[in-house]
Amino acid sequence: MRKKNSAFCYLYDSIVAQIAAGRFPYGASLPSASQLCGIYQVGLRTVRDVMPVLQRDGYIRTQERRRPVVVYRPAAPLSGTNFVRTLLERRSSISAAFEAMAVLMPPLLRFCAEQCTDEELHAYATASRRVRKAFHADVIESWRLSSSILNSILSKSGNPLFRDLYASLELFTQFSASGEQVHPFQRAKEIEAAQPFHWVLAPLLQRDHPEDERRLQLMYRIIGSYADEYLARLSAEYPDAPVPLAGAYHWDATKGRGFLYGEVAHDLTAKLSAGLREDGAFLPDAAELAAQYGVSLYTVRRALSLLEGRGMVRVCNGQGTQVTLSQIARNPCCFSDPAQRRDAMAYLQACHLMVLLLPTAAALAFDRLSISDRDRLSRQLSEQGAAVMSSLLECVIAALPSDVLRTIFYELSKLLLWGSYFAMYPAAGDSIPILERHCRLALDLWGCGDRAGFADQLTGFYLYRFRHTQEFLLLEGLQEAGILSSPPPG
Repeated sequence: MRKKNSAFCYLYDSIVAQIAAGRFPYGASLPSASQLCGIYQVGLRTVRDVMPVLQRDGYIRTQERRRPVVVYRPAAPLSGTNFVRTLLERRSSISAAFEAMAVLMPPLLRFCAEQCTDEELHAYATASRRVRKAFHADVIESWRLSSSILNSILSKSGNPLFRDLYASLELFTQFSASGEQVHPFQRAKEIEAAQPFHWVLAPLLQRDHPEDERRLQLMYRIIGSYADEYLARLSAEYPDAPVPLAGAYHWDATKGRGFLYGEVAHDLTAKLSAGLREDGAFLPDAAELAAQYGVSLYTVRRALSLLEGRGMVRVCNGQGTQVTLSQIARNPCCFSDPAQRRDAMAYLQACHLMVLLLPTAAALAFDRLSISDRDRLSRQLSEQGAAVMSSLLECVIAALPSDVLRTIFYELSKLLLWGSYFAMYPAAGDSIPILERHCRLALDLWGCGDRAGFADQLTGFYLYRFRHTQEFLLLEGLQEAGILSSPPPG
């Protein structure tokens, strides 16, 4: 039975998913322990705990002083009816995932390439030329090489969410060919003309920004079109296959970053931030909270301890837990607690990624936004101030054109809640008028039909929150916050 530890399960499940999807095929070596620590943002102890369990479960073989080798093979060929039915159920979401990569990956890769030195860019250019040689010998191997290069570029962000998001999209869009059908990657090999991988990457590595977006989008859309053709042929072979399901894509942005007591603490924080408990009032007792959330008393006590560390409550022996929002100014932040540090960094990383992706999302959603929502939010602005941005973001997410994009931004919005308590600290006071101005201008530009201006104001809101929070965390001694480079304005 596997350990019920969040980081352990996150690493175990991620490696198993990559093996099952063919990213680590039979006979291939896994990354080194130190590389796995960097890729998945886990400790060396967690990696060492996971490896023997993967070996016990038949996925890898470990040897002293060597990297683990994959020994897993599918028990049966992936060409049966069940495989086809499962694949065709994901058909519409697979198509949407390729389009999501086409619109989201260019700004992320561009930002990451800007963090590279000239020597690193030259090394990537050399490696990308090797992909072409592998392409003609082994299409799947060429995909792995190109994937490795893109993952390495994304690692330059210092933000694990970049690679986590890319891995989820990449794994979701990979599948084996069925029966006599030609795999989409093989199809790409047969009709490839003048778009080898090094041609696609060249503008990115040369910092030619107008052209890098066009070529990256072209790459994902061409591969997506091959996948669409393949799935259409497969659907014709199996006319009784189920109708494609919406919402087949899944990305859990919080996976490996939180624990059950943290989820309780986040929910209580959101309720306190919304004013559902007056300052000085007492929360329900621990037993009542445990019943409400369906958790143990120990979990509730850990959650309340987390809130007490933030200065939001005071646990009074024999009396209960009192809300102390008015005392936050007198309580220094406590980032010596690993849980506090983890939540703060998760929030900062979510802001960081949101800044880079939101211009695209806001532009895609703009024409689908409801005027009635704008009028409602405009009325709420005078009462809620900058807090109205959460509702505005919800409107944008709901108006996005695909379930894949909605899932991605919904997951990011969940992580943004982890840092909602920062708005209660005195350091946030000076930022409130600036954030309110971004909200007001976004709503005004929405009413004027200014798509670009609307996207700029939404992005500006989260960029300011990112910079302000990063500065605050650095002053409080959270030095890892300095790893993230600030995205440029506009």
